[in-house]
Amino acid sequence: MAIPSIPIVDTLPPAEASYRGHMFRVYLEGQDDQLVMCVKLADGTHNWVDVLVEPAFGTTAGTYAEGSHLHDDRYYTETEADALLAGKSATSHLHDDRYYTETESDGRYPSNATFTSHTGNTANPHSTTKAQVGLGSADNTSDSAKPISSATQTALNGKSATSHLHDDRYYTETEINSQMAGKANTGDIPTTEQIQDIVGEMLVSGSAMILDSMVVIVTPRYDDPAGKMYLDLEEG
Repeated sequence: MAIPSIPIVDTLPPAEASYRGHMFRVYLEGQDDQLVMCVKLADGTHNWVDVLVEPAFGTTAGTYAEGSHLHDDRYYTETEADALLAGKSATSHLHDDRYYTETESDGRYPSNATFTSHTGNTANPHSTTKAQVGLGSADNTSDSAKPISSATQTALNGKSATSHLHDDRYYTETEINSQMAGKANTGDIPTTEQIQDIVGEMLVSGSAMILDSMVVIVTPRYDDPAGKMYLDLEEG
């Protein structure tokens, strides 16, 4: 049975429903032949596609690179890609005993909850000493038990206790009050002017008068060479 040849054309007819499934061999002088077919696209229209090199329907024929073209440095060649893949393992490979599996690793390390509870523990779970953290010279003396400085102690040594008592060289408050009770106020003593007025009026020996609760007795002293007159003051 002879296979029918595909019609040869140099210009394609319009792509339409009547040509759907028809093929033509397009021949242009000096160019490679193209084998095209009229197909219906998803949107209901029709188009001629090159069945030899067309990657997808709807792409205009004649916009493809030559089969012998080379890509630039943005792409790996087959040789370069093979060299890179040669150093890789298949996704199904297994490591030997030098490595832990995921299950083994999960079993060796604590869970996140366990880890968090440890890092949040403030009760010194590792029993760290103060010497290990550079605090070997520090003590745990409370504030109330801390000693005072030498200068402060020297100053306190010159002070008396609040409960101390004075010796017999000093009067107590009670003793001073008792002594003061028997004394007159200084305001009760006549002034010099008052005494002079009294003396001027009292010329008789033994005469007396009361002045501000004080008894003034005038006693002449004739045996005094200076002829002075003496006054005796008695509290009345």
